[in-house]
Amino acid sequence: MIKKKKKVNSGNLVNEPDAVYNTMQNKELNFFSTFEEMNNADLIQMANSTPMQRLQNITYTIMHLYKKELQKPQSKTLTFDT
Repeated sequence: MIKKKKKVNSGNLVNEPDAVYNTMQNKELNFFSTFEEMNNADLIQMANSTPMQRLQNITYTIMHLYKKELQKPQSKTLTFDT
């Protein structure tokens, strides 16, 4: 006898976040053998980019990650739970 799986409410599922890659950056994928090498490569990349490029990259990432929340109408009043 084959048992049917119960349907799971998809509202309670947690998914891995989507990766966001800025299309303006280099599309090269690097593999590192240690975390120290990875951190050094990140520091070199940040040192080679301008502050405006870093600001554009983080703005792009935030806009992508919070896309649904930013589309909702925002209230201008502050409320505090007591």
